[in-house]
Amino acid sequence: MIKDFPLIKFVIYFALGIVLQRLFEFEPFLTLEIFILSAAAILFFLIFKKYYEPVLVSFLSVILLVSFGALYLSVFSMNPVNYPFEKEKIKNAEIFGTIKKIKLPREGRIDLIISADSILAKNEKYYLKSDILCFLKIKSEKRLSKLFNEISIGNYASLKAVIRKGKTMRNPGEFDYQAYLEGKNIVATASAKNAGSLKISDGSKAFFANAVFEVRKSIDGIFRKYYDKRAASLLRGVILADRGEIDYKTKQYFVNAGVIHILAVSGLHVGFIVLIFFLLSGRFNLKLKFAFTIAGIVFFLILTESPPSVFRASIMAIALIIAFWTNRSYNAFNAIAFAGLVILALNPAELFHPGFQLSFSAVLSILIFYPIFSEYINEKITNNLSRKIVLFSAVSIAAQIGTIPFTLFYFKKLSVIALFANLLVIPLIGFIISLGILTIITAFLSVWLTTVYAAANGALIDALFWLVQTAGSWEFSYLDVTRFSTFDSVLFYSLLALFLYFRKMIVNAKAKIVFILLLVGNFFLYAQIDDENLLPENKLSIVSIDIGQGDSFLIKFPNNKIALVDAGNATFGYDAGKMTIEPLLKNFGISKIDYAFVSHLDADHYKGYLSLIKDGFVRKVFKPAIDSSLKKDVKFERLLRRNKIPFSYYHKTFMDIGGTRLYILNDTADAYFENLDTNNKSGIMKLCYGKNAILFTGDLEKRGEVYYVNKYDGFLKSQILKVGHHGSKSSASERFLEAVNPELGIISVGSTNNFGHPSPLIIDRLKNDNVKILRTDKSGALILTFDGDKYTIINWREM
Repeated sequence: MIKDFPLIKFVIYFALGIVLQRLFEFEPFLTLEIFILSAAAILFFLIFKKYYEPVLVSFLSVILLVSFGALYLSVFSMNPVNYPFEKEKIKNAEIFGTIKKIKLPREGRIDLIISADSILAKNEKYYLKSDILCFLKIKSEKRLSKLFNEISIGNYASLKAVIRKGKTMRNPGEFDYQAYLEGKNIVATASAKNAGSLKISDGSKAFFANAVFEVRKSIDGIFRKYYDKRAASLLRGVILADRGEIDYKTKQYFVNAGVIHILAVSGLHVGFIVLIFFLLSGRFNLKLKFAFTIAGIVFFLILTESPPSVFRASIMAIALIIAFWTNRSYNAFNAIAFAGLVILALNPAELFHPGFQLSFSAVLSILIFYPIFSEYINEKITNNLSRKIVLFSAVSIAAQIGTIPFTLFYFKKLSVIALFANLLVIPLIGFIISLGILTIITAFLSVWLTTVYAAANGALIDALFWLVQTAGSWEFSYLDVTRFSTFDSVLFYSLLALFLYFRKMIVNAKAKIVFILLLVGNFFLYAQIDDENLLPENKLSIVSIDIGQGDSFLIKFPNNKIALVDAGNATFGYDAGKMTIEPLLKNFGISKIDYAFVSHLDADHYKGYLSLIKDGFVRKVFKPAIDSSLKKDVKFERLLRRNKIPFSYYHKTFMDIGGTRLYILNDTADAYFENLDTNNKSGIMKLCYGKNAILFTGDLEKRGEVYYVNKYDGFLKSQILKVGHHGSKSSASERFLEAVNPELGIISVGSTNNFGHPSPLIIDRLKNDNVKILRTDKSGALILTFDGDKYTIINWREM
């Protein structure tokens, strides 16, 4: 019976049902039938007590709760949130709807969510009820500020913008941004480039939501006024739960140092809020202190817009205060269970969001492991100061034990200095939050006092950034763990449960150590069960990386040497080398690129190399001969020399690598070749392995194709062709295709490119020649493996 189960068990079984429904997508009628039958069976045993069987009723109760969780998610998901258009990019669209949320402004940008009721696109109106995340990019600070102060939550507005589908998982191990958005009930993104794109047609306001927004805006204004940009961005993150102004590189330092949790407002921050409000109410009687502190917690919860971690911590803190207030016992497990139940009741999909998982796993782990640690520490350490320091460390260790699977799964890094860093960072962030709140309060009282507090806090924030950047930049600060799966997580928690179950049964200390070592050994042994090697040993593997509009091909030779042919582009908003290729290399366990081929110096082919070179991934570069009239070419070679990377110019030759032969076909001694333009001077390479060959063509166009056909003719024949210039109509001429005679054509192209690539003319030409076409804009990354006799196209999404 449910009443016989503690709340924590109820929530665990309810959550298990949600997980099973997400994994197996049971039919609602099936889960409803199971729920009704189990409920009816339990009712029968309650009525006819002579048939009552405790074990059977307990089992039926579990089935009841699990089926209820599954049914709840299926009912909640009956109206799924999906991108509403066939095309991934809709130009010149106009969105009509109510402004649901306005985020604090970033540099040159305002983000808001419009609850759209209709969209006008290409003179056709689409009616829908969906949220759209909108980005207004406004260069003028004055115009941005003016618009930000004019708009309010609840306004009915129209926005002329470009609508885009969020980026899906395009390469192995990548984050699926569209799935994340849909989990937040957002169907698409939209971007506009001027303030005039947004028109307010109804000035109605949502009173409460807008009042909260105005408070957030006022506090952010105080931070901007009294702090420098970097300090203001941190305070916005730790007090207002908006870390959008903290740049990517800084966040990576926090991840490396194992202190990224301080940037996500959570129980730590709520604890500081409780302490601050309790101290501020120093002269009040105890009941007023409790009431004032609870009010402070609720205010902070509303101010931060109630993320799961803050909601969980707030419920637990309020429950603890009420227990003290009413002289009742406090059960932390019931408190956290109640918080989880409320969150899942409001939105069961929250169970699959990182914030929920990290927050609840950390606190549960502290509740379970800290008493074990503290018992041992209090027994073994007699010095008071030493004991307090070790006990403080024990809290951090306990939290890290519970969050390891989620940390590895989402961040793919294990910080080895987290314990040391947290010892310094957590007290520091406590002072920073306290002074930040004092800055807010004194801003309404005294400019001089606020300036003093802000100056002191600014110094602490500088110290925090210095500490994190220093620790996070050490080479030994973290380990890359790129293949941690859901199975590994289940295995980890199962072995952890075994440890807790047998811990008290094993009395001998040596036996406990042996038991722990056996558990660790079993984890590493069985964690390999689901490991799938996308780039198998002793085979040639080629990955057409989806880096958007551009080229990038990763080659793993049978002897494990690595080559990269081009590296895509690097713009202000997206660096293919840093944000796509580096994570992919780490996902494959690749630390160095032995041969880096730059087909030519177009941005969408070489700029991604800049970060790869700076970050130490590249051993040697092959490129076209320098064109001293191109500043970018001169700068690129200067970068190579500065980083002491050897480089060679293309010339007619071949390289034997691990049983393959790589031919470079550029004949720089040919006078005609020297008169070709940069696209047609692209590095042209034919890679042969056994019976198979693949031809890489860079941005080769018709004039260059004619040259190569005349020069090499039958030698160009290859089973696989990297179609030149992203499938532009200027490439893949009929004569060239006849010479190559490919059976497979790979087109590397961005899904929403502005060039019309690939050309329908080229697609038809390839189809007419019976060439199978694979496109990165349609399929994402493409992986091919070769054994010398045949090649295989790998479905990496299924693996």
